Amino acid sequence: YGRRYKNVWSLKMLSNAAQALTERGSPDKRSAFDPIAQKLLYAQGARLRHIPLKVYLPSSPSASEPSSGHLRVIQSLVTPYLQGAREPQTLGMALHGLVPALFPSRKTPIHAKPVLHGAVVPMSSPVETLLREAAYLDGWLHLGLVMMA
Repeated sequence: YGRRYKNVWSLKMLSNAAQALTERGSPDKRSAFDPIAQKLLYAQGARLRHIPLKVYLPSSPSASEPSSGHLRVIQSLVTPYLQGAREPQTLGMALHGLVPALFPSRKTPIHAKPVLHGAVVPMSSPVETLLREAAYLDGWLHLGLVMMA
């Protein structure tokens, strides 16, 4: 009985926190949003298992709209650490796993550069650090790719 009660209390607490997130999710209330998001994303004593990542790839214009460009979106869950190792996964490793044709090297951008919030991100950046410091309000890490000539 006590275990069931504890689970119901936990769900109620998460429900209240989720409601508070939706109420405080606007950019002008970021200071109220952050503590609740930290509680939900990084539970005390629990390790982060996956990092939600969206990569926006530019694609060529279609025949119906030759003047406009389009974006192709790839979304995936990326592990913060390499499997079987304590080594943190870098952005270069994650991008190599998602789009190996664009990122044949894990350390040097050859065909495209990753951009986050308008700035080029080093390929050696740990993805967990990027999530903690630069995730959007939806909890996802959104990366744009800029093709190199």
